[in-house]
Amino acid sequence: MSPWVVPPTSKYRCRAARVHENCRFRHFLTSPNRALDLRPAEPQATSILDSVDAHDPPRWRPGPPLAGRIKTIPDDFRVDEIPVYEPSGDGEHLFVRFRKTDLTTPRAVDALCRALGASKREAGWAGMKDRHAVTTQWVSLFGVQPEAALAAEVEGIEILEAIPHERKLKTGHLRGNRFELRVREVDDPDALVEALAALRVVPSYFGTQRFGRDNLERASAWLVDGGRPPRDRVQKRFLVSALQAAVFNSVVAERVRTRRLASGIEGDVLQTQRGGIFGADEDPEAQGRVDSGEVMPTAPLPGKDVRWATGEAGELERAAAEVWKIDDAAMGRMGKLGRGTRRGVLVRPVELEASREGDGVRVAFALPSGCYATVVMREVLGSVTSAD
Repeated sequence: MSPWVVPPTSKYRCRAARVHENCRFRHFLTSPNRALDLRPAEPQATSILDSVDAHDPPRWRPGPPLAGRIKTIPDDFRVDEIPVYEPSGDGEHLFVRFRKTDLTTPRAVDALCRALGASKREAGWAGMKDRHAVTTQWVSLFGVQPEAALAAEVEGIEILEAIPHERKLKTGHLRGNRFELRVREVDDPDALVEALAALRVVPSYFGTQRFGRDNLERASAWLVDGGRPPRDRVQKRFLVSALQAAVFNSVVAERVRTRRLASGIEGDVLQTQRGGIFGADEDPEAQGRVDSGEVMPTAPLPGKDVRWATGEAGELERAAAEVWKIDDAAMGRMGKLGRGTRRGVLVRPVELEASREGDGVRVAFALPSGCYATVVMREVLGSVTSAD
């Protein structure tokens, strides 16, 4: 039997079939991962795979959401990139650390390349940063002198450092990001501070940024229906990652619904703190290691090389893939842009601080790379209302 065929006895199969046609363009959105000392709410009665409107996935935190608004102005949402390494001081690639305001990362890099006469193709950056925000990050530019970069004047961008390095900066070469947010329009600042300070675990949903306005519809037209792909490689990567993220979010949402975000499901694939993965059935102490935070369950980002879970966990993953019509043909079209991998289903914000600031609340925390501050805030605020 193909690994893509859900066994007829699977309790997830009928759920997938009911939403097969209507659900493929829906956004199973966002939220992040850590240890479990919370008293979760009772499981919801209806599977997330039963719902055509599953673009608003369930929150892990029990209790009603609190009032608040983020990103009213760019300065309300500040992000600082945490690099894996510092530039060496020698080499043909110039690492430029810059602060941007109300710009996407690609637009900021384009502006820097134009101002410095650098090649866009040779430019590299570790990760995308929010547009409606004030963010700092590194970009590598080939053949640019430090003096020229430091003297450049680009609207919306402030150059902070310029240091040579031997190699181009690649996607994913960052440890994480530090966030500092201001929440406005708060009804009860003290309650919001208390709720934020108590956050320990958040589902590791992908945020709305991953899906854009129509990335899922365009991704399905190409990868699922076999339509014409975008010409631009970056756009191709966006579409592949959006469809992978939709499957991942669907699996995580079901685990949240059944209150098994950080407890084992038969056949789980677990991840160590260093990123290694293994099957839960390979270690008799697996659940104890999950409970202690030493390892965590994972969910798939589909691709031809992904390792699928087995047992009940595998049934859930295949049902989610079936909802989004991800089969061997779709994974083949992903090619090298989406070979497939796994991602932890939960995230633990660190260095978390929350305090009253005027009539609002200031909150700061750090997250691993690939995790979303808006997902963390959604756990407390419900819907993340912003100016975006």
